[in-house]
Amino acid sequence: MGSLIIVVVVALLLDRWFGEPRRFHPLAGFGRWAEGLERRFNRGGAGSVRDGGIACLLAVGPPVGVVAVLQGVLSADGLVRLGLDVLVLTGVLGWRSMQQHARAVSVPLAAGDLPAARKALARIVSRDSEALSERRVAGSTIESIL
Repeated sequence: MGSLIIVVVVALLLDRWFGEPRRFHPLAGFGRWAEGLERRFNRGGAGSVRDGGIACLLAVGPPVGVVAVLQGVLSADGLVRLGLDVLVLTGVLGWRSMQQHARAVSVPLAAGDLPAARKALARIVSRDSEALSERRVAGSTIESIL
């Protein structure tokens, strides 16, 4: 239990200090991979439950498999394993970036600039934000941050 707390605290601090990588964020890469799988397995919304299951396994299986193999290989050295756990958790956090994205929506929203708030929201949601009301912009931001 103690090592779990250390991993979480260190990962949160690293995310807070450094934020997300500028060139490649693991979650952005995963998002592109998942979108490609969706295009392949859900053509025109006609995908089956079987296709969805295959897409889910293809999306989640490789990263989970790589981490599981690395953890198994590195399990003999507790400090290296701890470092891997911190690295993996830091890679999937978005504490600082989500705060920045939320602020980019809330500041123009508070100033009454709905078009700018919609534009900022479009950076964090996959839906069309052009016609959203002020309340829906705020709600969509909260949903995305959570």
